[in-house]
Amino acid sequence: MRRWCSRMSGLVWVVLVCSWTWRIAAAQAPQPPKTDPLEAAALNTILGRWGKKASSEWNISGEPCSGLASDQSDWDNYPNINPFIKCDCTFSNNTLCHITRLEQHQS
Repeated sequence: MRRWCSRMSGLVWVVLVCSWTWRIAAAQAPQPPKTDPLEAAALNTILGRWGKKASSEWNISGEPCSGLASDQSDWDNYPNINPFIKCDCTFSNNTLCHITRLEQHQS
């Protein structure tokens, strides 16, 4: 019985250590940068006045500065995305994005 209890307490210890390690790693995982809330609101107002919606190509998560908007894609290669934005997500230690370009192609 004593040996069984010793093995169980060792197993419990391993499970606890692993769960603590996982929680610490999850807490330290970098969060994706977020669009400045004022700029996101302004963008939504502009798109509403244009009668447009955010393209699913650049707005992949409900976060305006995501997808093609935040990478190094050249917009000339995506003429079907209209309107489009570009963002710079290097602010506040790579946690804040600013919209740096907004363009609508004329039909």
